[in-house]
Amino acid sequence: MDNASKALVMAGAILIAVMLISLGVLLFNQGQNTAQQAGHLMDSTAIAAYNRQYTIYEGVNRTPSDAITLIGLVNANHANSQIVYDYGQIDLKSGSGYVNSTSSVDSQKLYTIKVEDYSSVNGAVILMSVVEQNGRV
Repeated sequence: MDNASKALVMAGAILIAVMLISLGVLLFNQGQNTAQQAGHLMDSTAIAAYNRQYTIYEGVNRTPSDAITLIGLVNANHANSQIVYDYGQIDLKSGSGYVNSTSSVDSQKLYTIKVEDYSSVNGAVILMSVVEQNGRV
């Protein structure tokens, strides 16, 4: 009878140990999920801040200095490999009617600046357009 009671005590101790290990694994997984969610929130906040530096110039009747500043930002993006790695390369739409260099900006014209495309991977701005309007400053 003495051996049977020792066996029951050992079995109980094993069950308690298994329960404590399971509880530890459960708490670890919950903590890991919370950390991943916080990281995702920080990523989306960083992307929103990145996009804001470009989208503040978006709109109609924008001044030549807005167009020049935006074109300068896009060129700086191309030169910074860390930004390109983190968010992707942003480009200016080219072709007939589009302005994509600071030397093409007429100081007497107004411009329409528009976000043309966002990255499907992370939501960062990847394409903008600058179009000369008919009106004068």
